[in-house]
Amino acid sequence: MKTLLILLLSLKLFATLEQDVPKEIVRIMKSGNGCSIETAFEVYTIEEEYKLLRFLKLTPIIQKLEVKDGVFYDSFKIDSRTIYFKMLSKTKRPSPNPFNT
Repeated sequence: MKTLLILLLSLKLFATLEQDVPKEIVRIMKSGNGCSIETAFEVYTIEEEYKLLRFLKLTPIIQKLEVKDGVFYDSFKIDSRTIYFKMLSKTKRPSPNPFNT
């Protein structure tokens, strides 16, 4: 668990420094720490979950869908750790900034 926390904190540091970290990954990392349902990473698609896992070079053993208070959560077991993702409504997806090129 400590290794995952250190990895996540390191990634947050890189995200803060904006060193070649994709914007989508930065957005997901800023949404939570993934250590529990209460602090789950917020994503819009399953593809985003796998993009973050690939970016962190983590290979899930088991994926499990959970529903809490009408909200869908995916949990991924990785070794002895579990990472949680909260599925957000696609209708609330942030619109792209037209001023970014």
